[in-house]
Amino acid sequence: MGGPGPRATPAIDGERVFSMGATGILNALDLQTGERLWRVDVALTAGVGRPIYGFAASPVVQGDRVIVVAGGNRGRSLYAFDKTTGEVVWSGGNAPYGYATPVVGTVAGVEQWVALSEGSVNGIDAADGTLLWSQAWPQPTEHTVQPKLLSGDRVLVSSGYGVGAKMYRLKAGDSGIDVDILWESIRLKAKFSDFVIREDHVYGLDDGILTAVALDDGSRAWKKGRYGHGQLLLVDDLLLILAEDGSVALVEARPDEYVEHGRIPVLEGKTWNHPALAGSSLLVRNAQEAVLLELALE
Repeated sequence: MGGPGPRATPAIDGERVFSMGATGILNALDLQTGERLWRVDVALTAGVGRPIYGFAASPVVQGDRVIVVAGGNRGRSLYAFDKTTGEVVWSGGNAPYGYATPVVGTVAGVEQWVALSEGSVNGIDAADGTLLWSQAWPQPTEHTVQPKLLSGDRVLVSSGYGVGAKMYRLKAGDSGIDVDILWESIRLKAKFSDFVIREDHVYGLDDGILTAVALDDGSRAWKKGRYGHGQLLLVDDLLLILAEDGSVALVEARPDEYVEHGRIPVLEGKTWNHPALAGSSLLVRNAQEAVLLELALE
């Protein structure tokens, strides 16, 4: 379901490219020739079925390992493969599949992968795959957006379908890592569009409408501008938005008011893909076409 894709973004590391297919095939390819160096059937390795929308979380390279989401209990939710050989280094977590790509960072003094899965958000030790903590998350919806790791050992998580956002704080306790919920808010329902952080506010698409929400308490600063289920990038103090209808918009990332500087039509048809920015070149695409835009730098 959800169209032919692609779903997962390939990861480039030196002279290798790592791609994750919708059926669960993880490939390591030579960057210059495309030759396959090794191949792992992640679904078969983990003993899991294919998710209804296919494997969509992107592979992430960390040091000498490639991390992928498998989705499975008994310590098989997340897998770390040796990036040179494709051998399993560790597996960890007990959550069913989630479509969100996990994010790694040091929180509460421990380097860990934070993953939003079906029914829970989890912290998994980056060294050996040990499950460090787990918090229940409303289950009857797809979870697709990466958590954000913030200063002060905070973790911000959001999903759509009427769920909203939660801000967690992690701290080292006597028996591991303790988790407190600092706030919950229905003001940011990120269905599958990334949200971004600038200073003390988070900016994202709340069921298709752009919103600015305070990081300290989850209160809404404003909610304006309909962009559908598009994607956005933060570029200095500007939001570069690729809307679901294929238009590109430029909006100021400021909490006091909503200011859109302009919007231009670029693509035709449903556009769910993430834009890519390199210098002044903006690449946008959907299932039909790709367009390269040269942006003014002033």
